Amino acid sequence: MISCYILSEPSSMHTLKKYIEWFQLTTLNGQALPNPLGLSSVIKDSPHILFVDISLASTHKATLLEIGQKSTIIYIANCYSHAYDAFDTLGFDFLMMPLTFARFEMSMNKFMRFSSLAASDSLRKEEPITNSFFVKADSKGQKEVLVRCKDVIFIEALQNYVVLHMVHDKKLICHNTMKEMEECLPEEFFIRVHKSFIIHYDKVTSIEGNNIVLNDNENYKILIGGTYKKLFSERKNQKMIKKKNYLQTFDYSITASICLFYSGLMLNCIDLLDLTLLNFI
Repeated sequence: MISCYILSEPSSMHTLKKYIEWFQLTTLNGQALPNPLGLSSVIKDSPHILFVDISLASTHKATLLEIGQKSTIIYIANCYSHAYDAFDTLGFDFLMMPLTFARFEMSMNKFMRFSSLAASDSLRKEEPITNSFFVKADSKGQKEVLVRCKDVIFIEALQNYVVLHMVHDKKLICHNTMKEMEECLPEEFFIRVHKSFIIHYDKVTSIEGNNIVLNDNENYKILIGGTYKKLFSERKNQKMIKKKNYLQTFDYSITASICLFYSGLMLNCIDLLDLTLLNFI
């Protein structure tokens, strides 16, 4: 989940809280009025995204530059004249009042694209997971369990940990986030279909509308989230047997030649008819 913090006036704060709740991948960590006390809270919290009133860009530039090293800053303003101040203090985006959900969603999608690029660049330096992986199976991180990819049916998010649902009705709780699982598990086997579910693609046995049935078990019916539907459909279509078009196709060059031939023949007939009429005259 993308953690968010709001430092703004009550009117924009109310709207942002509503949009953060509506967007499936964001969660609100905290909120405060745009003042030094609120900035101190943000430094301690280190959210993924800080929505901040543009008024702080000039009065607390140094503090915002410090926050910008760990959090993505999105500024809120009433006019475009403040745009330079926003980007001069490491602003990632600039939202104009009145706020709209369409513009908020656009900003979140841009953030996710940049985040995925940064994550993929860092993961290239690590040895990729292939057929198996280790997870920490206790809160202290002392017990590590080897899990084979083929044994995992799906992964479910529950509060601050995830549950691996495995073959033979086995369950394994590990203290990781869904984001960590999604970034580290091989795309060859796993795909995220909901904010709370990652599935093993080879365990899919049927698809009923927006529901996926796994391992031929109706108890393992997973809803496809709207945010992930397009990606899942694209992957499914790669394995779909296409219906071919058996209608006969024509060689239009041959058809054109035939038309020209008969056109010439008709012209010759007309010329012959004219000549015959002249002889009678």
